Amino acid sequence: MARRGLRAGLAGIAALLVSACLVSEAPLILSGEGAAPLRAGDYEQYELEDGDEPEFDGRAVVVIRDGDYLIAEDPDDEGSFMRLKQIGRGLYAAQVWEEGDDSYMYLAMRPQRGGGALFWFGDCTVLTDAERSDLGLTMDDRECVLNSFSQLKAALEIVVERSSPMLEWRRAD
Repeated sequence: MARRGLRAGLAGIAALLVSACLVSEAPLILSGEGAAPLRAGDYEQYELEDGDEPEFDGRAVVVIRDGDYLIAEDPDDEGSFMRLKQIGRGLYAAQVWEEGDDSYMYLAMRPQRGGGALFWFGDCTVLTDAERSDLGLTMDDRECVLNSFSQLKAALEIVVERSSPMLEWRRAD
């Protein structure tokens, strides 16, 4: 997966790419299935570490285009795309990609009061070997490859239950 736009649009998450992540070769959230719980506008990004104060990690400009979110450091940048689909009460699967990508990365997102959001990196090492096997996930070069939305939903629910959010967006406008 190309990482340039992801680094520009989700800088705090890009730093976490050294971990095993949830990916797919085809989109699991299709055009027209997306939800829009976040407003377009300017957001401040904060990297979250357990027990530490949130650390400012840049800005993100979010534009809604054809039902998808375009995320960049500047409104004129190409950035990354994000499509959200609800997977639980107040919890969304976030599919992230760049124009022309042939793979997609997944996160969990929970909107916050005041218009912000918390993001959990889709770290598949949070799942046990047995859980990955039961879900039918395959490991490929430190990535867990997904083939269905039901796999994604189940994996992200486990990730959110067992880990802390890694990134926070706060409205800046």
